[in-house]
Order: sequence, then C-alpha cells, then structure tokens
Amino acid sequence: VEGRHIRLMYQQRDPTARYSGSGNIFVKNLGDSVDSEKLHDLFKDFGAVLSCKVMNNEDGTSRRYGFVHFKTDDAADKAITKLNGNKETAAENESLYVAHFIRRNARIAALMLNFTNVYIKQVLPTIDQAAIEKFFSKFGGITSACAKKDRKGRVFAFCNFDKHENAVKAIEEFHEKSVAGLTATDEHVYVQRAQPRNERLVELRSKYMQRQSLGHNLYVRNFSPEFKDEDLKELFVEFGEIKSCKVMVDEKGTGRGFGFVSFAQTEQANAALREMNGRMLNGKPLVVNIAQ
Repeated sequence: VEGRHIRLMYQQRDPTARYSGSGNIFVKNLGDSVDSEKLHDLFKDFGAVLSCKVMNNEDGTSRRYGFVHFKTDDAADKAITKLNGNKETAAENESLYVAHFIRRNARIAALMLNFTNVYIKQVLPTIDQAAIEKFFSKFGGITSACAKKDRKGRVFAFCNFDKHENAVKAIEEFHEKSVAGLTATDEHVYVQRAQPRNERLVELRSKYMQRQSLGHNLYVRNFSPEFKDEDLKELFVEFGEIKSCKVMVDEKGTGRGFGFVSFAQTEQANAALREMNGRMLNGKPLVVNIAQ
C-alpha cells in the first residue's frame, strides 16, 4: 500500500503464546537488498511462516536485521540449522546469523550474569587506550579497549576482557578507588559493567520518572530534533511553574524528538495537556500525555 508492505496474520488471543517466543527467530547481517518479501521467500520452505519483517531506518534503508515467526518450533529449528552461517543472502564479507529470538529482558539478564566489558570514567584527561590496557591487563587477557572524550572533554573508556571473572576482578579492585597514574589524587575511578545503549536509556528514563510527581509530569513528542531543553520549556511556561524540563538525546547529543515537562502543580499540567496536545508545531501535531 503506497509503496509499503502490509502484514496480515491470525490474531493470537492467548497471551502466553504471544509472549513465549515459540517459533520466533532473529536474523542479522542481511544484505541491503533483502526486504521483508525476500526474507519470507528465504525461510518459507522450512514451514508455515506467521509473520516476517526486516527492520528499516526512518529513511527506508535496511537495518540489516529482521524477525521470522514460524508456526512451529520444529520449523524454526530447521531454519536455524540450515541457514545460520549462510553467505548467499548476507552482507558482503559476512555470514548470516540465525538464532532463536530472545526477549530483551532475558538478554539483559544474561549480559548481567556473563558480562566481560567494563565502563570506566573519572580518570585523568591524559588517559588513552594504551594506558587503559596497561592498568587493566593485570586482571587478565584483554580482547579490546578504547578511550574517548565526551562533549565536555572528559575521558571515558571501555575495556573488554576475555573472561567474565577478569571483568569482575577489575570492578572489585578499582571501583571507587584512587589509582596513581589513572586518577587525580582526590578522585576515585568509576569501573562498572558496561551497559548496552538501550538498557542505559531505559534506566535513565526510569530514574528521571521517579524524581517526578505523578500527574505533574508530561510526556511530549513529535517536535524537531533540533529542540533543546530551553525550547521545550518556552512552549509550556505559559501554563505555570515548571520544575524541570528535559529533551531526550542520543549518544551523539542529537534530540530524539521527545521529552518531559514537570509542573509544580497538577492543575498546571492538566491545563497544558488540554491546550497543547494536538497543537501544530512546524507542520506536525504535538503529542502530549501524562507520563506513565
């Protein structure tokens, strides 16, 4: 429809079946030309396919991964056995990765139990990759390390060990300690498990929400990525005293098109909700809701 594929499948009323992940597989390293239709053609011979989708960026280009949901686990197992490692439909110089789909919460739990990558901050501004490797190699083999600077010029780093227990040793010995040559005399280095970006965003949002009073806080989206905290505050200041205002950004500092506004009083938040939800801003309707 209008250049986009539509997907039809039987409604599954049993919530345990919907969320079990039975028959669902995850596929990555797809070639750029592989769309949902081609992905379906690739997997249809293994059994009945309930749904199939390749994920795309906002501009329509492929993100090179997708999901195939089979009617049975047996069909999913056959597909994994046959196609995992296949090079024909994979991106150049890569192999297709096909595996059972694991829900995000389960993936995060597994990462927490078996992590090897640590995040490091509060170190001297002269610290580089070589220094990270020098200080952390005492805990065991290192597969990779890097040091970067944020927008304020502060150094942060990552160090990936070959074994989980080595990462744990690094945290236990260095975290919140002053280390000569790594930190300033009155500073303590921060060393903790490196969190995936999505997990970190969820945690930050949760912490931010906990600081707000329920009913005072509004969730706002559909504004320009160029919007700053001050721009968002200017939109809502007419409705009353604003306690805090935050535009959410990605790791590069670019606005994600949504944010939160917290008012001093519930009545002020309700007035803003009535007046601002649906108001046109730069040709798009603003979406305003009570933050949950």
